[in-house]
Amino acid sequence: MSRERYVAELEQTRSDLLDMGALAGKALTEALGALTKSDRAAVDRVRSLEAEIEAFNKSIYGRCLNLMTLQAPVAGDARLITGILEAIVDLELIGDYANEIAELALGMNSRPVSAALTGLSEAARRVQDMLSQALGSWRRLDRGVSISIRPMQNLVKNDCERLVEKLTTLSATSRDTSAYVGLILICKYLERIARHSVNIAEQAAFAAPSYS
Repeated sequence: MSRERYVAELEQTRSDLLDMGALAGKALTEALGALTKSDRAAVDRVRSLEAEIEAFNKSIYGRCLNLMTLQAPVAGDARLITGILEAIVDLELIGDYANEIAELALGMNSRPVSAALTGLSEAARRVQDMLSQALGSWRRLDRGVSISIRPMQNLVKNDCERLVEKLTTLSATSRDTSAYVGLILICKYLERIARHSVNIAEQAAFAAPSYS
């Protein structure tokens, strides 16, 4: 394979990673809609998106292996391939968590109080922004994004900890605790998605041409 073709394949693989990331972001949005808007049809859409994410994961993984065996990659190519292989793991997990959020929303027997949903929505918006910025870092191979979004992970963690405390108090006075237990689990998933978003941005920083 010529060098020009090899570079084109690398760029196509990075483009596929961005497409996979867009699906993960959409799955998260749909899952949160299933919760905040009681959109039960969104659960099916999340399941379908999760399947697409898994298909992308397998396809990108196979392409990366082929790129590593077709010719010995130079240092920059190796960083890019390694970063992509790491990032798709995080993206697939985000898809899994989005599906878990949707399933929890579907299984709630009652609708949580609006104050609880408002607090959760605020944390979720921050997480969505983190994922969007992380994917943007792959679009531009920007090393600075990982530095800028890492502090946001702590903000999400703090938001979720406060919300869990509030939900625990509310569940103690409720006849049906299933909704509050579900929201507590969703808080944990949002924290994990935030952590994976930071990982994705850091992998883009590792893959950036200016890395040293």
